[in-house]
Amino acid sequence: FFSFSLLPVLLTRSDAPYLEIIDKLELGNLLHRAPAGFWGAACAGAISASFFAMAPVFSQELGLSTTQISYFMAAGVLGGVVLQVPLGKLSDRLERRLVLSAVCLGSLLCCVVLVWCVLFHASFSVIVSSAFAFGSLAFVIYPLSAAHANDWCGQDKMMQTSSGLLVGYGCGAILGPLLSSALMVRFGPAMLFVFIGGNCLILMLYCL
Repeated sequence: FFSFSLLPVLLTRSDAPYLEIIDKLELGNLLHRAPAGFWGAACAGAISASFFAMAPVFSQELGLSTTQISYFMAAGVLGGVVLQVPLGKLSDRLERRLVLSAVCLGSLLCCVVLVWCVLFHASFSVIVSSAFAFGSLAFVIYPLSAAHANDWCGQDKMMQTSSGLLVGYGCGAILGPLLSSALMVRFGPAMLFVFIGGNCLILMLYCL
């Protein structure tokens, strides 16, 4: 399907669009104009990469079967689709940093519930529901951060802004799994969501 989607582009007789020369990446400008956007992207990278890399290990440590692990991961991913549009529209009407703070608070509460699930051996249905709720909030952090950054950096800097956000996201995505896995080895599987919740708390306080 991906290959077929290229055919209309390859067969067109239209001229290729003129590409303007793009200025070099300026992280300093992004950090000066929209620091919450950059750090939000970095936290989002740490959260998402930690979840996708270590949540299967977290589930396995809880004694879940392969099928249950699949449901747990699917619930988190599907949850990420639910609130993208509603929260995006809400952030168009309210201060984006306020909405981002609320999303971080909700994600933090979901992390607390998931830690509780580990400590008190909650039922599988509670664990899956918590994963769904977590995904619905945590995976909105990057889009909200990107929207906030683009609001403040201007239309003429969108390419540089996107590049800077990806640098922040990538740094978080590298460090997140390394730190969360080390904590899990030392203190147990619950530390995955302690680590993720800590990121949410720090970002929430920074945005406020």
